[in-house]
Amino acid sequence: MKRPLQVLALATAALLALPALGQQTASIDQQGSNSTATIKQDNLPVGANAQITQGRGSGSLAIIEQAGEKADASIDQAGDNQAARIVQNNAGGSATIFQRGAGNSADVAQKVIGGTAKVRQEGTGNSVTIAQGVPDAFADVTQLGTNNKASINEPSGTILGSTVFQNGTGNVADIDLSGDENQAGGRQVGNDNSMAINVHGGSRLSGIVDQTGSNNVAEIDLTGTTSAAQISQTGTGNKAFITSAGDGNFATIVQGGRNNWAKIDQLGNGLTATIAQNNLLPGGGNYARIVQR
Repeated sequence: MKRPLQVLALATAALLALPALGQQTASIDQQGSNSTATIKQDNLPVGANAQITQGRGSGSLAIIEQAGEKADASIDQAGDNQAARIVQNNAGGSATIFQRGAGNSADVAQKVIGGTAKVRQEGTGNSVTIAQGVPDAFADVTQLGTNNKASINEPSGTILGSTVFQNGTGNVADIDLSGDENQAGGRQVGNDNSMAINVHGGSRLSGIVDQTGSNNVAEIDLTGTTSAAQISQTGTGNKAFITSAGDGNFATIVQGGRNNWAKIDQLGNGLTATIAQNNLLPGGGNYARIVQR
């Protein structure tokens, strides 16, 4: 008669020899106080990986929900009253959230095949929302400072890329990107700057905003094919707007100084327009508009 330990060893070896079914991996490491962490993995025949780490601090919340094969999600929190959630509902998604400071919030929702989302928050009261519904979508947000807000929406199309970098206080960035092989990027260094980039369908479109200063406003709206728009702002209280609907268009606005206003409208193909205000000499209060058809 086999001894109990021998039977147990044989049973364990038999189980290890079986092929892995779900290959689901979940890990939670909590080292602070009064924090909550939840991982939910539903019916994943090819498996998934989820990891939550909550370090020094208290009152934080972390949630990972996975219903997609080969999904990978990671939340790393330290500090007080942080909130993070990752929801993955399709195959091959990858999402990471890294939080330091206090009172930051991040929400990532992926309904994509092979989407990638990255969030890094180091400061106080910052918020990020990322929604991806596009195969091979990419979104990356970095926030350093206080009370900054960033939103990226990639609802339809293929191979889209969005990036936002914020360092300061009270900056707001919104990106809405759809179509094929389109990209958008925003950089805000300063206080109370606002930017919005909207790309509606089309292909190989690019919108870029770079803001250094305070209380600047920039908006880009693109449709068509192989067009690009860029707004660069330094100074205070400047406003810039670009609308481009067509193929092969290029538009640039560069603003320095104070309280300048500029707008470019392109309604046609093969158009190029540039506006520069107080980027070389001090001043302000200028008005400029270009309309091309």
